[in-house]
Amino acid sequence: MNYFYGIMFILIGLMLAVKQRKENKIFIPLGIYFILVGGCWIASAIYPSGVFTLIIKGLSALALVLCLVFIYRNRLFRNKEATPEEKPKSRDDSGLF
Repeated sequence: MNYFYGIMFILIGLMLAVKQRKENKIFIPLGIYFILVGGCWIASAIYPSGVFTLIIKGLSALALVLCLVFIYRNRLFRNKEATPEEKPKSRDDSGLF
């Protein structure tokens, strides 16, 4: 089953990095993250040791921090560009999702 998860993560990473990069630039590092996590899943299935789980946890923490920084900077940049009458009135209208 670990091989399936590894291949699934690699395919999702390729899809994000190649097809979705036109949507937003955050999909490129996220795609690379999923490719690396898929590689760690497969390596952990081949060589059962605790090292690969530590690598996956470290990569996940790093990816989470980078995504939060990118989202914060993206929102800050959008709010600076908008004129006062164009600013969103609610959190749902921020355009993030």
